[in-house]
Amino acid sequence: MIRKFLRKLIFMLSRDLKNFTIENNLFDLKRLDYNYSIFNIYNKVKNVPGHILELGTGTGRNSILFSYLIKKNKKQEIVKYFGYDLFDNHEIFKIKNSNKNYEKIKELIKLYDLEKIAVIVKGDINKEIYNFEKLNFGFRDNKPLLSLIYIDCNNFETTLNALEHLKNYLSPGAYICTDEKKIGQEIHALKKFSEKYNLELKSGDYDSFTSTYCIWK
Repeated sequence: MIRKFLRKLIFMLSRDLKNFTIENNLFDLKRLDYNYSIFNIYNKVKNVPGHILELGTGTGRNSILFSYLIKKNKKQEIVKYFGYDLFDNHEIFKIKNSNKNYEKIKELIKLYDLEKIAVIVKGDINKEIYNFEKLNFGFRDNKPLLSLIYIDCNNFETTLNALEHLKNYLSPGAYICTDEKKIGQEIHALKKFSEKYNLELKSGDYDSFTSTYCIWK
């Protein structure tokens, strides 16, 4: 009788705990899978010379994750995270004000004490990407090298234009990854870029998350 009562109590507590974590966005399997995938991607490039650059910062999730990993590996003095976005995507932002969204992400980065690592650039990627070198974060001979380009902008032309310019800064062994589970505009752009420069297009699976990527030679 007591055992039956304890089993029922444990079941109820487990259910309540699960509901609490879901309601408060603490943990869920999908989110953990995604974070694990970011860790694995970073782990592949952490010894490749260069910074991390993301096309499509969104809500700033990857800004925090990548910057935290840079800091955790004690590379913050030489490696930075660069995030580009207009911050006006109404599908992911509740507030329809790009300036407020931008400031909110900056505050979030400051909250985690990562403002010396994360460099957030607000504006049209097609224009701002040409000012990348002018940001004056040199890596070798004052030339900003890249170890990773992470793509999450969902636009074919923007992705392709950015890759064509940024290829000049890629270190040998650098990764170019997309943030998509199914074939979309950015994957089509990466495929075209890979074919042009004879790069092998690959797919990395992390349970429910899949990243399409290639490695710069």
